[in-house]
Amino acid sequence: MKDLISIGHTGKSHGLKGEIRLNVSKKYNEALAQLEVIFIALEGKPVPFFVEYIKNTNLLLAKFEDFESKESLKKISSKEVFVQASDLEGIEEEVFDTDLVFGILKGFEVIDEELGSIGVIEEIIEFPQQEMGIISYKEREVMIPLNGDYILQIHHEKQQVQVKLPHGLLEL
Repeated sequence: MKDLISIGHTGKSHGLKGEIRLNVSKKYNEALAQLEVIFIALEGKPVPFFVEYIKNTNLLLAKFEDFESKESLKKISSKEVFVQASDLEGIEEEVFDTDLVFGILKGFEVIDEELGSIGVIEEIIEFPQQEMGIISYKEREVMIPLNGDYILQIHHEKQQVQVKLPHGLLEL
């Protein structure tokens, strides 16, 4: 389908009723509550999912048709989410939105401003205060914070994240 805009990604399942967390910028919350269809990337292609409801408590949760359990949601968790551009009319574009949750960066190459390429994000771990990317650096696993304080730029086409990490972080 043409005219789709990436707005974030799905998170983990929530509860036992087939709800899944949506990790998107807060500016999209109101528009999402009105949608009947959301697209989720499966095998690199956007697939439509029909919305039963989207609710915004302290988490943004979605319930899709034909998903009734936690187990059924595994195939769509940690996937990129798209909506039709026409569904977002009136919402301003931002160059870099620090409200985004960074789960879609799995597989992106991390390039430090001083050190150059330091590895590929192999896994994303969600903590209450932020997300951490796991990379292999000098033959060991290292966690790097994924937040607007350290990320300088995200190049979606090149699948690269340009960062400025604190000195000594990679040596911990």
